[in-house]
Amino acid sequence: MIHMSFHKKNPSEKIKEATINMLAQYTYDEISMRKIAKEANVALGQLTYYYRTKENLIVSVVKEVFELFYDEFEKTINNSKNKVEKIKEGVESVLKEDSQIDRLLINILSQSQINKKLQNILSTFWQKIVLLITSCYMEELKITEQEANLKARFFIGGIVENIVENILDVKFNVNNNVLPIDKD
Repeated sequence: MIHMSFHKKNPSEKIKEATINMLAQYTYDEISMRKIAKEANVALGQLTYYYRTKENLIVSVVKEVFELFYDEFEKTINNSKNKVEKIKEGVESVLKEDSQIDRLLINILSQSQINKKLQNILSTFWQKIVLLITSCYMEELKITEQEANLKARFFIGGIVENIVENILDVKFNVNNNVLPIDKD
């Protein structure tokens, strides 16, 4: 879901795709306009024509990706009879489908601590996702808004735990013992 795939490969779309790939592989400081241009196979001049600065480029692409993800997620959930189950399935499929999503999310999250534009994008995304999940829990489980909101936040906390486990290459069992993840 997060991975952007463009049917037409015009320079702007190649730049967006390259930026997402770079954000999933490198930290913000390791990325440069020159590296993105090379990854996108476009001239540096084209890149600066569309975005002028690295910050403009990354903020623009991150905003578009999160908006596309939310719109797709919301449409999938709202078209389902069992919304709570669909939320779980959707998140699990994204995490399994895209092996770079963990690093992408962590890199964007860490950069948002010093970039107010990214912080606003993530804050808006977070609020919309929590509200969507909360409303689904209220509707299907017939619980109060407070209970549904708490369940939504616990659910999202579980996702964050999964991301951290994948990045640290550990798995926690119910006895709080750290176990190495088996990599085949």
